[in-house]
Amino acid sequence: MIRELMELKKDEFLQKAEDMGKSAKASVSEGGSSLSDLNRLIEDIKLMKIPTTRN
Repeated sequence: MIRELMELKKDEFLQKAEDMGKSAKASVSEGGSSLSDLNRLIEDIKLMKIPTTRN
């Protein structure tokens, strides 16, 4: 039964996997949402004042 379902839906599953792959690549490419979020985090960390200790 499962094997038959997989055979019937094979093209649909492959298309969805391809679409998800494209979305994942876009999110980490230049200007993508993941890369933008990471860059924003890095800038926020750079702006933080970190106390230093003197010996």
